[in-house]
Amino acid sequence: CAGKTADTRMELIWRDGNASTQFVINAATGCSSAVDSLPSNRDWSVVFKGVACPDFGKIRVFVGQNQLESKAVEVLYEGEEGDLSLSVSVCNVPVGDCVRVIVDGGLCIAQDPKIGDCYRLLLQAQMPYRGKEIAFDAIRQAGGSASAISELCALEYTSESEFERYQQSVDLTNAHAPQHPEVAKWAQWKCTLPDSVKRALEEILLRSAL
Repeated sequence: CAGKTADTRMELIWRDGNASTQFVINAATGCSSAVDSLPSNRDWSVVFKGVACPDFGKIRVFVGQNQLESKAVEVLYEGEEGDLSLSVSVCNVPVGDCVRVIVDGGLCIAQDPKIGDCYRLLLQAQMPYRGKEIAFDAIRQAGGSASAISELCALEYTSESEFERYQQSVDLTNAHAPQHPEVAKWAQWKCTLPDSVKRALEEILLRSAL
């Protein structure tokens, strides 16, 4: 055999004649000695990234001409706190059989994952946990829209001088001190929102979906 290779051709059909999405893994082909050297059975995991979560009941998997039972197929979806990916896994597929993953009705591109991206950014940021929690709550309540920016700006303090002026007369354990709400907010926030984190969050929130 020229080249002595074994090839497994794969094809994504975003919309077939039935408006369904298909991913096809063909049987191994090529030099017979190379094909024979492959494992007799293979496990496959097909990952569709950046897609909205489909109805799992509309996912079908065929090995050769036979449709697999649902218990023989593992289907997982990672939402905004992951990478918006649909995973379809099957095991022990004979090397000479074709695998066909079909999503009836077709997959759809996921919306811009701003909330998830903000979550991951805050998770890695070097700042107090309480500050992360307040910032993320503001972003989540705004649905990941740019309106959250005003809430983030409201959490900022340019210096600690205001807090220092009141620290002798205000009980900081009372996070709802009505006579000094600015100190109560500082007690909840516990530090200035780092400017670099604020800019990074703004960049995500102002991002337009492609």
